[in-house]
Amino acid sequence: MPKLVQLTSSLRTTFGFSAVIFLFTMSVNAHGAAVSKKHSAAKTSKARVIKIEMNDQLRFVPANITVKQGETVKLVVKNIGSTRHEIAIGTDEELKEHAEMMRKMPNMKHADNDQLTLEPGKSGTLTQHFKDKGVLHFACFEPGHSEAGMTGQITVE
Repeated sequence: MPKLVQLTSSLRTTFGFSAVIFLFTMSVNAHGAAVSKKHSAAKTSKARVIKIEMNDQLRFVPANITVKQGETVKLVVKNIGSTRHEIAIGTDEELKEHAEMMRKMPNMKHADNDQLTLEPGKSGTLTQHFKDKGVLHFACFEPGHSEAGMTGQITVE
């Protein structure tokens, strides 16, 4: 009988420890995403929709967007060009890191919270919540595109 009690106690301890780790991990993940950037991915049906086109003149239209602090925006992005484009949103430092990664892996495709790769004629969405005032940038890092001026700016007022 003592072995059963010891086993039960051990299982309770293991379960309790696992639950604490799970809750801690969930808390860190939920906070980490929101704290690390001036914007974060958001899912809501009440988001304002802004349409952005990517074209063969290596431009985003519009290239300058203004949003309000605390606003959630759904960016509906369409590649109207005949070549692949991407949109990557972030601070200058984040975009520099992304540009370096794209130089090393130019065929990389994205589909996450801050980046989206679109083949010709395709559309996609990025829903963002802009929590802090400031300026963010976006760019296409397909080879030569950002260098040719395929960049833009989001001003959070």
